[in-house]
Amino acid sequence: MQGYSEEEKLLWEDLKHGMILGTAEFVKRLRDNFLPGSVHKEIPQQLKIQKHVDPSDLIRKAAAMLDVDMLFFKQSRRIPKSVKASRDLLVYCLCKTGILTNKKIGELFGVSYSSISHIVKSVQSGLERNKEYREKFMKTYSLFKM
Repeated sequence: MQGYSEEEKLLWEDLKHGMILGTAEFVKRLRDNFLPGSVHKEIPQQLKIQKHVDPSDLIRKAAAMLDVDMLFFKQSRRIPKSVKASRDLLVYCLCKTGILTNKKIGELFGVSYSSISHIVKSVQSGLERNKEYREKFMKTYSLFKM
C-alpha cells in the first residue's frame, strides 16, 4: 500500500518486541551481546526477545551434530532405538529452550504433543542415570543457548 501511494515508511513500523527500534540483525546483535544465558521468567521483554528466534537453524545444526535426518523422523512410523535417543535429545533441547510449544515440536517430529511430554520425562530420567547421555545432552544443548 505504501509503495503504491508513495508514502514513506513510518518510524513505528520498525519497532521490535515493543521496545527496540531497528532491523532484525540489530535485534540479533543485541540478543547475542546483552541477553543473559538464562532468561528471567518474570521479565516479559526478555521472554519475548528469546522466543523471537527461528529454531529451524538450531535444529538443523543439532541434527547434523547428532547425525540424524529430521525428515526421517517425520516420515517414519517406527524409529529404531539407535536413532530414538538422538531424536529424544533434540526434543528435550527444544522443550528446554521454551521457544516452541509441545504441539509445534510434535509437528516437527511427526508425533503428538502428549508424546513430547513423555519424551521429556524419559530423557530427564536418562540424564540422571547415564553420564555419557548427560554429556551428549550438554554438547547438543550448547547449540541451543541464545
